[in-house]
Amino acid sequence: MKKIIEANAGRRKVAMLGRSLKEYVDDAERHSLIDSSNFEIKSDRFEVERVLGRASENRSEYLLVTTGSQGEPSAVMPGMARGDYPYEFEGGETVIFSCVTIPTRTDRLNSSLLKRRLRKQGVRVEEGVHSHGHGKREDQRRLLQLLEPETVVPAHGGEDKQSSCASLAREERIETRISKNKETVRLG
Repeated sequence: MKKIIEANAGRRKVAMLGRSLKEYVDDAERHSLIDSSNFEIKSDRFEVERVLGRASENRSEYLLVTTGSQGEPSAVMPGMARGDYPYEFEGGETVIFSCVTIPTRTDRLNSSLLKRRLRKQGVRVEEGVHSHGHGKREDQRRLLQLLEPETVVPAHGGEDKQSSCASLAREERIETRISKNKETVRLG
């Protein structure tokens, strides 16, 4: 977020739209990492509609950053692509996906549908610009080797991601516990 604002350098009004973006910005502000007085941040549907209505009338004045890059049906970008908001894409507009699609069946299908809808409306879809902080398998292996934990408890992602992490820990001969949501895991 901060890099987007810096790169924009005040050329356009930045509007960040969506619940998770609002949560990230609120958290970043609490830790003095960002100053939201330089941009709009909206998550309430009616506020999002108002911003998109203004942006639709003054496209060259706005830089929109939205949730929904995985194609999540309730997020802002998929809603825009479906026509649920007062913003119609114009041919030649560009949508940049600044993340990779999470490799689950649902996310792949949702993301693919979103990108097809955008392209059908004449939108230029840019992908592959994301640089994330998630380590690859061998990076994770190195981290386990450096930390030498007694037990690994995969705690994020679906069953496939947790199983992958557990498998790697077992390869390193580390005890592994996988829990279900809200289940208590006792260690020691």
